[in-house]
Amino acid sequence: MRLSALLIAVLLLSCCALQAQRTKYGVVKGTVIDSASRQPVEAATISVFLVQDSSLINYVLTNRKGEFQVKEVPLGQPCHLLISFNGLKSYTIPFSISENKSDTLLPPIRLGKAVKELEEVMVVGQRPPMLVKKDTIEFNAGSFKTMPNAVLEDLVRQLPGIDVDKDGNLTMNGRKIEKITIDGKDFFGNDPQVALKNLPRNIIDKIQVADNKTKQNQFNKTTTGEENKILNLTLKKDQNRGWFGRFFGGYGSEERYEAGGNINMFNTEKQVSILANANNTNRTNYGGSGFSINNAQSSLGGGGSGFTDTKTGGLNFSNMFSKKLTMSSSYFFSRSAFENNTRTQRQYILAEDTLSIYDYNSLNSNSSTSRNHRLNIGIDYRPDTMTSLYLNASYGKTDGESGSVNDARSRNSKGSLLNTSYNELDGNSSGNNISAEFFIGRRFHKEGRNISLSLSYASDMTRSRDHNNGRLWLLKQNGDDSTDLINQRSLLRNETKGYGFTIGYAEPVAKNLSMLARYTYRVSDGISDKNTGRFNDATGQYDLIDTVLTDAFTNRTEISNPDISLNYLKENRFRGTVGFGMQWLRQKSTSLIQKAMDERYLNLFPTANISYQLSKKGEVSFYYNGSTQQPSPQQLQPVPDNSNPLYINMGNPDLRPSFSHSFSASIRQSTGKLYWFGTLNYGTTTNQIVTETYFDELRRQVSVPINMNGNHFAGGNATVSRTWKSKTWSFRANTNLGINYSRNIARIDKQNVETKTYSFNGRMYFSTTYKELINFMPSYSIRLSDTKFNMAQNQNPSNINHVFTTDLFINWPKRLIIENNLMYSYNSRIASGFRKGVTSWNAAANYQLFKNKRGMLRIAIYDILQQNTNVSRSITQNYIQDVQVQVLQQYYLVSFIYNLQKFGKQE
Repeated sequence: MRLSALLIAVLLLSCCALQAQRTKYGVVKGTVIDSASRQPVEAATISVFLVQDSSLINYVLTNRKGEFQVKEVPLGQPCHLLISFNGLKSYTIPFSISENKSDTLLPPIRLGKAVKELEEVMVVGQRPPMLVKKDTIEFNAGSFKTMPNAVLEDLVRQLPGIDVDKDGNLTMNGRKIEKITIDGKDFFGNDPQVALKNLPRNIIDKIQVADNKTKQNQFNKTTTGEENKILNLTLKKDQNRGWFGRFFGGYGSEERYEAGGNINMFNTEKQVSILANANNTNRTNYGGSGFSINNAQSSLGGGGSGFTDTKTGGLNFSNMFSKKLTMSSSYFFSRSAFENNTRTQRQYILAEDTLSIYDYNSLNSNSSTSRNHRLNIGIDYRPDTMTSLYLNASYGKTDGESGSVNDARSRNSKGSLLNTSYNELDGNSSGNNISAEFFIGRRFHKEGRNISLSLSYASDMTRSRDHNNGRLWLLKQNGDDSTDLINQRSLLRNETKGYGFTIGYAEPVAKNLSMLARYTYRVSDGISDKNTGRFNDATGQYDLIDTVLTDAFTNRTEISNPDISLNYLKENRFRGTVGFGMQWLRQKSTSLIQKAMDERYLNLFPTANISYQLSKKGEVSFYYNGSTQQPSPQQLQPVPDNSNPLYINMGNPDLRPSFSHSFSASIRQSTGKLYWFGTLNYGTTTNQIVTETYFDELRRQVSVPINMNGNHFAGGNATVSRTWKSKTWSFRANTNLGINYSRNIARIDKQNVETKTYSFNGRMYFSTTYKELINFMPSYSIRLSDTKFNMAQNQNPSNINHVFTTDLFINWPKRLIIENNLMYSYNSRIASGFRKGVTSWNAAANYQLFKNKRGMLRIAIYDILQQNTNVSRSITQNYIQDVQVQVLQQYYLVSFIYNLQKFGKQE
């Protein structure tokens, strides 16, 4: 393997060296000026294309003086230079750098005002790779190389500033991308994974990244400063009227299989997508082809935890009935059957005598079957330019069965056995949830003045039946051992219903200054009923009511929250929001075994959000926010949960709501190919809800939620991304660094324990693509943590985890695509008996079939070295825990994939 990797590296370096010897390069320089204001244009995109085939050579952004330098331009070849800037007319100029020169200076370039985006008629191949449009960054999909048959996820991995983790989650500038739309229409609700793993890359024209604001913030043109991101896809003009899809099926060793497909029918106004998937290879339930050619983590993954057999299906429908009315809806179904075996080894830190538990070991086997239905609908209606109405509703239904067997034992610090337990737990559950949001906003003729109203409703109901049959054996030093037998059935009902409204009024106060006043009222009602009966030998029924494990609990939370804020915006460069709010909170609860509670609280909510645009390519921002969290009905209900006889969980009706203060400062800068982002965070919480643990007279661990003060955290992270491009290859380097500190106080064995944790994490990711022939993506990540306890100075556990991955794709010879995914994970601090280092190697060969290459035959081998395992370590306030779960191991799969597409001409 090492020899193969060395040969590949030598081959890549040799190709680059030969290419460098063949072609000589120079630099083109110039300045861009706004013809109206006669001021330099900052952050204009400068792109250089070859005249011969319109291929992109390189691109940069202008600096604050409007200057640019485009490097790596081939000498002696005719080129086009394209200048693009939002709001100004694009400009193209032909040029060529003489072979006896190293650079050329162009005369000043003056841009006039654009006339309603004439850029729309621009040739796709000669559009700039990236444009900055106010708060939106737009990427030209045609400027980024991927392997054949790639999907959206593969394309997104090539975009500067966007980071994709091993699970396919997207972030940009430290913010999560939580939603994907197509031409502004929702696609399967708020689940970006469906689009990432199903949409083919070749139908996408542009990718736009913007803030995912609430409807009220969109209407008021305000921001909280902490919004996540939304990604919008614009389809190619010649491919947004027609249909396309992909179907696949495969079978392999160990009776492993995959089958499914998707079909999509799009036109300018309407979008219809249908998908289905079935597999027992631990793939996510997002449908898709299962073969993301340029994403080894998803295409050659299938490790995960346990064994999962998944069947899914979904339908998405969006339609623009008119310019005023748009509707989006989706339905998704999934069924999962899961089996897993878990081995746990836990070492307690504060064991001071022979009666205290020092080691806890358990073997657990569990299985479950779940079914889920999810329906979403959204309606956007704008009867005129002054009014907006929006309705969004969702319904979900779940049901399932589960069972587990747990065998556990505890020992003291000298290794003597203290107790053992064995129990079998089985049950079934069903539930449904409903949520709805309605928004209406009306603008007035005076610019900046508007009024808005939003209504919300949510309900969540779950009913379950649990059967617990087991034994707890307690060993005593005097030899008088005891055994407690458990044979009980519990019927549980949990319901939560909430509704509320927010009314807002915005008024311009002065130039660049506006005021927003709001009032919010919310009510939440919760019910948590538990009826537990022990088995009656005389009747053969569970009719002996256990009063300790039975209760009918209700709680009601009412929140009244007025607030006012001032918003300042000057020339899109300085933006500031300062506000103040008050919150009256009332919490009431009743219980069969506790007295009724009625508590009132008052919280003050100052807010601040300030940002300053250092340039059109950079910004520094600061925000403060306060938030409150109410305890759940399960945390308040004082009824023990003995699902694990050695670990008892119990609620606390005296819990108070917590209040958190969050501070953040960030800075970002982009120069087209270079992105960097940094942030500092600090937070503290009063009345934080933490868990108190202690051991009872049976030496069982009892956990109860309590309020605690003095907990806080601080941290910082930085991201740097750099892209290099030429006509035939691209290279991207991405680095993430993070440092965090936290101080947590918990109550353990009737005493307060202070835990200080210091952690560092870093990740380096590289991606190299040469034409459509080679794609090489190595990465390395490290995570270090060190924990210190004030009550156990001799035990300060640490954790160091290294992960190295490399993905290699070779599209050679013609029609053959070879995939390799290698991952090595090492944790030097894992407990003895667990494997410290694991190497996982997956490989596949794909051969494209038919004249149009729409078919593909695939042979894949997973876990070639038979080392796949899943081991993790966690450190808490009172113990260190190592867990190993069962994983899917070596198998092979032979599959066939076929792509369909038919597009009509534009009208």
